[in-house]
This record gives sequence, structure tokens and C-alpha cells, in this order.
Amino acid sequence: MLVASSLCGGCSPCAPRTRTSARLLVGTLEATRVQSFAEAIAGARFSGQQPIEARVLSELEAATVQLVRIQGAEQPHRHADHELVVMLVEGRGTMRLGEHEVDMTRGDAVVIARNVVHAFRNADPAGSVALVVRAPAAASH
Repeated sequence: MLVASSLCGGCSPCAPRTRTSARLLVGTLEATRVQSFAEAIAGARFSGQQPIEARVLSELEAATVQLVRIQGAEQPHRHADHELVVMLVEGRGTMRLGEHEVDMTRGDAVVIARNVVHAFRNADPAGSVALVVRAPAAASH
């Protein structure tokens, strides 16, 4: 119910609202959280001292949801055991996906299949932050 009413665009019971930033809605059997991405990023408490930092937001049965902060650039790499959906929520940079490079800004998303070589290169002096969904979920240990 909360998600449906939050996503409703113009029906009379829930008139459209004007927002200046996107929100993150996390619904599990235990609880539902609604917060802005700015609140989620602040809550992640990134140190800013590492080129890449990741914070798990939710461990689901089939996927792991993380916020990842990138200061520099990843080395090109691939994942044999999972796919990724990456949405840039702060900053800007360039995503290498296979042989292609694409400029990304806040709100852009990319789907990365298993074994596809990829890497993100940050271009924002303040760093970039991405919402990353990994499926299947990361191993527990």
C-alpha cells in the first residue's frame, strides 16, 4: 500500500507531490523504510578515504542491495557468479561495458550480465554513489 501510493502519479486520492530528490523504498517482511537517497548515503557513513566503499542496505533471498561510493576508477573486471543493476544516484562518470564507454549522470542505470567486462570511472570531484543490486545474493561469508 505504501509503495503503491508513493508511486501514484495523479489519481484523486493521492494528488501528485513535488519532490526535489528521488526516494529509496525498501520493503521486507520485517519492515518498510522510506528515505531519500541523501539520507541513505548519510546513513552509509562512507569514510571517503577509500577509492571504492560498499555498504549493504538489504540482504534479500535472491539479491543483495548496496550503496557503492567510488572516488577513483575501477579496474576492468567481470563477475562469473552474478548479474548487476547499477543506478547512479550521485555524481557522474564513465561506465565501460564490454567494448563501449558511456557517460553516466545521476539517474542513469546499467544492467550488467554475467561475464561482461565492466568498470566505472568517477568524474565528480565529490565522488559518485551508485545503488547496486546484485543477483543472486552475495554468499553469507
